[in-house]
Amino acid sequence: MVRECAVLTSGMQAGVIGLLKQHLHRNNLINSAIIELFEFLRTKNIKPLIKYLVEQYRSVYENIDYVETFKQLIV
Repeated sequence: MVRECAVLTSGMQAGVIGLLKQHLHRNNLINSAIIELFEFLRTKNIKPLIKYLVEQYRSVYENIDYVETFKQLIV
């Protein structure tokens, strides 16, 4: 729980989301690493962090249709 709070208060998620938006629909290492990060959060079911990220960035996630990870986070 402490680590999740540190991520929320550090603002680092904004940088990750910024990179995600820049690299949408590109098949490169940055895109793959970001998708893997969100898949990790989803599979580990880190609810407070997932809830926060979905509340803040839902519109970004809804536009990503080439992987199921983001749709599964929204649900």
